Amino acid sequence: MKSQPDLSAAGFFAALVFAPMRFVRRFVFLLAAVMCGGSVFADAQGSGSISGGGGTASSTNYSVITSFGDVAIGKSSGGTVTNTASGSSVQLAAKSLTLSATPASVNEGGAIQIAATAVMDDDSITHLTGSDMALSLVSGPVAAIGGSGNVTTAAVYANSIAVVRGSWLGINNTANLSVLNNNPDNFGSYASDTIDDAWQVQYFGLNNPKAASNVVTDGTGLTNLFKYTAGLVPANTASNFTFNVNVVDAQPGQRSIVFSPSLADRNYTVQYSTDLASWSTLSGPFAGNGSTQTVTDTNAGGAKKFYRVLVSKP
Repeated sequence: MKSQPDLSAAGFFAALVFAPMRFVRRFVFLLAAVMCGGSVFADAQGSGSISGGGGTASSTNYSVITSFGDVAIGKSSGGTVTNTASGSSVQLAAKSLTLSATPASVNEGGAIQIAATAVMDDDSITHLTGSDMALSLVSGPVAAIGGSGNVTTAAVYANSIAVVRGSWLGINNTANLSVLNNNPDNFGSYASDTIDDAWQVQYFGLNNPKAASNVVTDGTGLTNLFKYTAGLVPANTASNFTFNVNVVDAQPGQRSIVFSPSLADRNYTVQYSTDLASWSTLSGPFAGNGSTQTVTDTNAGGAKKFYRVLVSKP
């Protein structure tokens, strides 16, 4: 019987020593081809191997050199390079982190989901969920940050920006979250008092008891609610709503009702009464003209007549 050829490395070189020269040239050529075996280095979503003939695989900061025997390498989406033959792995380092927010803006009290994309130091890409990172609040109206990266926004008095920081593998970055003021009367101690929260914060700051709707701040007898509705400045005695009833020249049976300010974003209704118990509408409601408003009563010849102006903010 013929003996089987020795395929070990020692047998391989022994065959070269005792082979005729015409075969040696062929074997040397084959050996050179094997020793120059190709290599593939894995990208962010794939894997590769270095073939048994030996070779080199490299990236920006890593290189792998092998000789006889296949060594399979791969990089998972978690940012590791793994020797699948031995099971050992090395964690790639992240060099940048970009956070994203979905949706980009939300009404106050709504939720925003945070995710991120990391660029590794071999320039591969790793996609991260909110639960992969450590998230923290930098500033702004945020009520809670969940472990899955779900951010619950808080009530605001005006459109606001919240800033959230994400950290992963020692790399940090922030995301800006847009929080929209869709309820003008729900902020802090100013909530549900019929005055726009932004007006109270503008003139009194945050959570000031002097901003309450029934408080008189300037000694005029006009409450904050009246001054807000009329478009006046609280704590300013010179900021008043003026109202006068005048006789129309050469028209003894007519009266002109003159009031100021008359604002374009307010509605006005002029009413009259003869007994101060029941009231009828003379004119309105109508939007203000931005200046001084005059309404004429052409039927004012009775013994007595009273007038009033109703102001409302749509």
